[in-house]
Amino acid sequence: MSSFTLLLIIIAFMRLNPFFQSPSQCLTSFLKYYGEIFDYKRMAIMGEHIVELYESNQYPMGLENVPFSVSSPLQPEINIAYNVTRFEEIRGCFLKVYKKIMREKEGVKHEKILEKLLVNEKVN
Repeated sequence: MSSFTLLLIIIAFMRLNPFFQSPSQCLTSFLKYYGEIFDYKRMAIMGEHIVELYESNQYPMGLENVPFSVSSPLQPEINIAYNVTRFEEIRGCFLKVYKKIMREKEGVKHEKILEKLLVNEKVN
């Protein structure tokens, strides 16, 4: 996944959930949303919004069976995530980090968890 695609999914998430108590709460909510809730096969990111494809009948590049769609803000008909093929791995990474944070949250303050994860580059 390109950094531009990642930036667009972050922006769409922030538009969906604009208020958080802390950056660590925002991060854990993001990881949970894209690791557990977001349905890559039925939902897409179009501009700054997350839409259900089957309800809107809007498909980037006119493709109905694209496994993951993120439309370009400059040319909405172009899916900039078209050649990303490892969606399940990406989703798995988001979910793995989310679960690790939740496990470590017990007994450790939320802000300290983020600091620990940033210092320890490797997440088990």
